[in-house]
Amino acid sequence: MKYYVYISQTKLDMLHGQMLSPRRKRESSLGFDLKFLKGEVRRSQEPTESTYTRLSEVLEQLDQSDLIGTTRSGRRPFIRGTCNMIWATYWEPRSSITFWAHVNRGLVLALAGSAYHVLGEQREGHAASASLTSAIAHWIHSNIEEPFPKDAHEYAQKTTTYLDGEESKLSDYDIANGVWLAARFAKGQSSRFEFVAKVLHQSKWPDGFRDGKSKRIVLASPLYVSLSR
Repeated sequence: MKYYVYISQTKLDMLHGQMLSPRRKRESSLGFDLKFLKGEVRRSQEPTESTYTRLSEVLEQLDQSDLIGTTRSGRRPFIRGTCNMIWATYWEPRSSITFWAHVNRGLVLALAGSAYHVLGEQREGHAASASLTSAIAHWIHSNIEEPFPKDAHEYAQKTTTYLDGEESKLSDYDIANGVWLAARFAKGQSSRFEFVAKVLHQSKWPDGFRDGKSKRIVLASPLYVSLSR
């Protein structure tokens, strides 16, 4: 029995509809379309038995389609892992971004999702990316398929002075730097979590990113996160 702390109903609805309808099921043998549509903000709903059933079905289909890799493989659109992570709020509550951070053996891993999908109470903790914080928050809001409150979008955009015109597209280095800063200096209680997440950014740094130790940096958006024994 898993103790879930986060289930993305948005990703679950999209994946379940794409992969398990008769038409999509037939098409899955030819290739899986990973371009998600943006989800609409709905009222938060407590997960039901059907939620867990659909999650199990989606995970089974992802596995059968060989779409889930490991945190160190880098060859699949989704990753699965179990590791100690700090669970925190990224930036501040108004950003509505919930964030998990893991740093170990050359791997810097971060999960970012909408607090809209947190089940129960958000764990106390804080993560930020120094001067890149508002820009990374804006990027997360724009690049993950999750519903955020309108005022959270507006707040992130309004306070993002780093972005201007053509500079609105952060470089791979900028994203890696923002993830590295947030994960390395995240503050909060560490617990062991299990997850499956969609990869948003991944980069390799053979010489070590900034500290000479971080060889791989990954940012992903979770389908689910649960506490692990």
